[in-house]
Amino acid sequence: FALFRLIPVTLTLPGIAGFLLSTGSALDANILIFERLKEELRNGRTLAQAIDLGWKRAWPSIRDSNIATLITSGILFWFGSTFGASFVKGFAITLALGVGVSLFSAIVVTRTFLSISLDVIKQPEKHPSGLAFRVKVEKMNILGKRYVCFAISIIFILVGLVIIAIDGLPLAVDFRGGSYFNFNFHFKIYQPL
Repeated sequence: FALFRLIPVTLTLPGIAGFLLSTGSALDANILIFERLKEELRNGRTLAQAIDLGWKRAWPSIRDSNIATLITSGILFWFGSTFGASFVKGFAITLALGVGVSLFSAIVVTRTFLSISLDVIKQPEKHPSGLAFRVKVEKMNILGKRYVCFAISIIFILVGLVIIAIDGLPLAVDFRGGSYFNFNFHFKIYQPL
């Protein structure tokens, strides 16, 4: 939402579709990271080794899928610019912005949270077996804090909704009704002073 406020974006249905699709790719990156991490833990690695190796194994898939999506967004943007399909162009921009943000989140935010969590967790000296991995958590009651986390999430959502209600987003014809016309001239139109 912050990027939409910085860049003057008009909210359209294709834009919402691009936003939702980029949210799915962000979830995919985090699922890949954590699945690789679990595989490394099952293979008998310590938690620190599992985080490092899991990240290294997940990164090529994350990189390739995001690059393919950005190339597709570039082609769609070119298509929208060349053939006057501005809705396709809006979808491509929103999708590319979302992929960029999700890539940043996967690279920086998830890795930072994993490092912070690793500092909090007391690790065993040697991994007992590849089948069961147990860690002793010091002062980290995750389920006991769930209501606090729910409250913080609800506060963030409400703040976002209040900002949208106060400032609003420029809505396209999809939400306002009416007709949309796009005129292309092969010569420059001058407005009198």
